[in-house]
Amino acid sequence: MGRPPTYDHDTLLHEIIDCLWERGYAATPVSTIVQETGVNAASLYARFGSKKGLMLAALEMYAKETLEGLEALLASEQPGVPQVRAILEHAMQSFSDPQRRGCFLVNSIANISTEMPEFAAAVSGHMERIRALIRNALAEAPGLRVSPEDAALFVQVQVWGIKLLARMEPAEDMGRIVIRQTLNALFTDEAVAAAS
Repeated sequence: MGRPPTYDHDTLLHEIIDCLWERGYAATPVSTIVQETGVNAASLYARFGSKKGLMLAALEMYAKETLEGLEALLASEQPGVPQVRAILEHAMQSFSDPQRRGCFLVNSIANISTEMPEFAAAVSGHMERIRALIRNALAEAPGLRVSPEDAALFVQVQVWGIKLLARMEPAEDMGRIVIRQTLNALFTDEAVAAAS
């Protein structure tokens, strides 16, 4: 029997995210989501419209929580080197995930096909909002060698790399190398030394 229609929308979306994150969009039939969430297919279709609607809602929820977490992280650190180091160290937490899932958004990039333009547009929009948050945080960063725009893109790509690396049971030293080289590429030696 399916879950009654009074289910909490956010709780349901988190369960859907976990299901899609573990298996990927293409490998997850709606029947699996029904089994994992306890919500019948009719209720899921009534709420989300389609399997694509489920995925888009899951991406929206994950991106929203990612942005909120990133905003709090950036606000808790001094501008510049400490912020970038904190972003990359946070990404490295995925190394300790026993399921080796990486990042739901990053994994979605790898699974986008030309038949899914709405997914591509959604992920691109979410990634741009994340990049804008980093760019704005680095606008006054001391010792930045490149523009805040370039730095934000560079940091974002390093996060993607760390998240993909996490799926391969990497040694922590590998993540530390990425962090060190990123800081050295983006900031002057003096700025890096001052934040050490």
